[in-house]
Amino acid sequence: MSFQKDFLELYEPVMQGMGFARKRYVFHRLLNKQIVQKLSYVMFRGSKRFTIQYCFSPLCSGEEERVFMDDYRIGSLLGNEVLGYRDTDNPSSLQETLEICQEHLFPLFDTIVDYESYLAYVNDKNQKEFASYSEGARRRYESYFVDGIHIADKASYHINLIVGNYDTALNCREALIKTYTSRVKPHHYAKIKRNEEVMEAYQRVKAAVENEDKAYIEEYIAANEKQALDSYILNFLGKRVYDKYLLTGELPARIVQSTLT
Repeated sequence: MSFQKDFLELYEPVMQGMGFARKRYVFHRLLNKQIVQKLSYVMFRGSKRFTIQYCFSPLCSGEEERVFMDDYRIGSLLGNEVLGYRDTDNPSSLQETLEICQEHLFPLFDTIVDYESYLAYVNDKNQKEFASYSEGARRRYESYFVDGIHIADKASYHINLIVGNYDTALNCREALIKTYTSRVKPHHYAKIKRNEEVMEAYQRVKAAVENEDKAYIEEYIAANEKQALDSYILNFLGKRVYDKYLLTGELPARIVQSTLT
């Protein structure tokens, strides 16, 4: 049998029992209309090694929800990514990865179920990682963190806006813009355009915060969520389901069933 078939044969009953659906060889579920969780495997080119990969994707980021994955590997939950690598020729390899998931990953799937739990998890994770750095590394990387948030983490930026941590959100975005600006050269046209877009969006959000215009922030977040949710339904459930969703405005039953409340 093929590796993919073996993977699905072992993992699918377990993932379905947890409320996950499947698109090709990616398992996925949407929780509380806020967090998309995904699990799949990744094969390493030029070798017979593989590992399991996973992600938590908050809709408020506005990012496209794609079937393609290149995300965290389960070894990172053990302290080192390579600890999750396995050989496809070993008959027990897939079972070993499932056991790692059951002990270390699946509890997170049941914990990181909305924006606030995602933010708490990321903050704790960042603090632990930063504390593990050497003194020299801390000096090099401290400008990349604001109140425990990595400045490039779009999800945490938007969640801080949602929960009203405006100072943290704005400080993160200011630090990111400063970093972007310091790295851009005159011939980096695409990066210059990206920076301009980030700056314009930041200025609008900052003005809304200063004017206590919560309606603008809510509309801004809602637009992001809609964009991400639309892409999730289209890419994972197909155009027919997506077209019906556009007509009715109702989430498909299979999404509702895989949503924890």
